[in-house]
Amino acid sequence: MVIRFIAAVLILFGILSSWTSTAAYAQSDNYIYLIYIKGLSVSDIEGKKLPNLKSLADSSTSYSNVSKPQVFPESIYTLFGDENKTYSLPKMLSKNGIDCMFIDGSGEIQKKYCDNNSLDLISGTNDKEVLNQYFSLPPEKDYSFVTIYLDDVNASETSEFRRWSLVDNEMGLLLNYLINSKKIDQTSIFITGDSDKPPLLMFRYNLNFKANYYYCDLLDLGPTICELYGINPPSNMPGNTLYEFFNNSNDPMSIKRIVDLQKQCLLAEEKISLLQKNNNSINADKNKILEEKNNFDQKLLEKENQINVLRIKLKLFKLASLVAFIILLFGYIIEYRILRKKFLMFP
Repeated sequence: MVIRFIAAVLILFGILSSWTSTAAYAQSDNYIYLIYIKGLSVSDIEGKKLPNLKSLADSSTSYSNVSKPQVFPESIYTLFGDENKTYSLPKMLSKNGIDCMFIDGSGEIQKKYCDNNSLDLISGTNDKEVLNQYFSLPPEKDYSFVTIYLDDVNASETSEFRRWSLVDNEMGLLLNYLINSKKIDQTSIFITGDSDKPPLLMFRYNLNFKANYYYCDLLDLGPTICELYGINPPSNMPGNTLYEFFNNSNDPMSIKRIVDLQKQCLLAEEKISLLQKNNNSINADKNKILEEKNNFDQKLLEKENQINVLRIKLKLFKLASLVAFIILLFGYIIEYRILRKKFLMFP
């Protein structure tokens, strides 16, 4: 009887352990997807021709003005931290027990970089194929922080739908995956691009985060992602936490205050940029003046050399003139004496 009881307890314990393990894989505490789309601009998601991107935009916190990023992959290196930076966002997340994955549809991200920054890598030249590789991972390969770069864009197409249809379909595949794997409720999605005027969408499922703000810097994503995981951003990490993403409130006064502050921030950055531009212009003028001064000094030196040559020539001419005068005088004296004696022409 006792043996049966122990056996039943062990079987029950095994079932519970198996269920708990499966549940742990299926439902992590927090998932974050950072999605870069090549060449994506704010205007590209304003129409209704891209259903998946449009539906995300309609339920997202967004920004009218976003700092211009560097081109890919430098934009990723700047955000994550490259070899010259004293911080690494993926490394810091990894140290806090957060598994990080990079899905690169361009094949440009170096594996060495990922290895040095605690990033697992799925790389290829076809966006759909690399996404399918990610979707096919076993449950135990459960990454909490996933960065995706999509570049299957038909840039030559004039129609917005045809140009972005592949990317929009891939976004639909990702959303279906999150829904089917029951991760969507715990997922935050950030969408941006590397165009001159990129969007920034911050999406959470089934929460009223629809709001539009004025300005942010793409480097603000680093501290924001840290805060979402409950990690204090390091002091040397650039950017500021986007706290508006944490507050489930659309209070008009608070939004107006944030917008006003963001406008002030943008104006300050524009002034700094203008000062830097003026400083660069002053430095350029200074360099031009120095160059002109050097040219003038060079010409002056050449003129001095010419003057010295002329002085030498003048001295030689004077000497030659003196010699010629002496010769003429000597010749005149000799000739005078000969003519006087021979012809008595002179008294």
